[in-house]
Amino acid sequence: KDAANSRSSFREALHYYKHGIDFLGSSADTDLWGNRLGKKDHHADTVGTADTAICLKLHEGAAFVSSALGESALVSMYTHEIIDNVKLEDSLVAEYLLIGSLSVSGRFKEAVSRGLAVLRALKFEIPETPTPTVVMEMMTRTEREASMYNFSQISNHYRRRVDSKTRNVLKLVDAMSGACYFIASPFLPLVACLTIRYSLQNGVCEETASALAIFAYFQVFLKKSFESGRIWGIVAKNMLDKASSEGPVTTTTTRARFVLFAFLNFWYVPLQESSNHIQDIEDMSFKFGDPEEAYMAQCMRGRFLFFRGERLSILSHTVDTNLQSMARFSIRSATFSVLNKEMIDSLTGDKSSNPYAIFN
Repeated sequence: KDAANSRSSFREALHYYKHGIDFLGSSADTDLWGNRLGKKDHHADTVGTADTAICLKLHEGAAFVSSALGESALVSMYTHEIIDNVKLEDSLVAEYLLIGSLSVSGRFKEAVSRGLAVLRALKFEIPETPTPTVVMEMMTRTEREASMYNFSQISNHYRRRVDSKTRNVLKLVDAMSGACYFIASPFLPLVACLTIRYSLQNGVCEETASALAIFAYFQVFLKKSFESGRIWGIVAKNMLDKASSEGPVTTTTTRARFVLFAFLNFWYVPLQESSNHIQDIEDMSFKFGDPEEAYMAQCMRGRFLFFRGERLSILSHTVDTNLQSMARFSIRSATFSVLNKEMIDSLTGDKSSNPYAIFN
């Protein structure tokens, strides 16, 4: 199983996970999770036995590699099997994988709603309707609480060993952030603020960096403070650099770098530098089994190349090629790329092109 994952042979890994689940089997009177047949205890109090813990890990692994393969139906099946049989804290991995799959499938509102429901169940105080006043007050409150540390202290507060609940909560927020962005959800800055405060209280790790990058983004686009955006961006980058220096690059750090370089740092560094970083993120995302992030990186890199002055004929061919792959996997990235292609076609005068045909 580990060898298959390390080679990015996700189809092979899924084969092993399926056989592992089948091998556990069930007895005459209990299911895989140790529930008495006909008397399932929804969200049992604990993952109580060794076999149950193994069952949980196998289902999480199967859900992850199914996500890497773009098999949304399998992701839904494996994650719901977990969610229906373990307590909430033990289902957080399944929840963030399911939310990510919903987003990739274009079910953005459902992804956001599910993420908010889980956070509320975890006692996060999230209003039903985040008005602009509520959002701005939350940003001010977050800055005030964070000001108890200087910026280097926040980065130095980073530690690789954080309890699994904290890390999984932060991953869940990261998974729903893309869906929030796509539908312009007012919950995005609010959730970023809550995540930073939660992380400062429970442990700062590489998963915190995405929330810091989003917070920096809204310093620019809501508060119109480019200097605050730059400073918070530096905090996020320093944290990511520290994480990379102390361990291998992960999907989490790659996603956080995407937010940082695609939506914030282009204000402060040359477009070529941003484009190079986005290319690295695309390559690493494919390697890690995160094609959704890789395709979004392709979209953003295309935009950076456009504004840098790349020839339109080259861009048009590149976008056409990328669209064929995106259409089979991700509605979200394909929609972004179609808009890129439409803009290029309007500038080149190509009236025969119909990028929307990929959705037929």
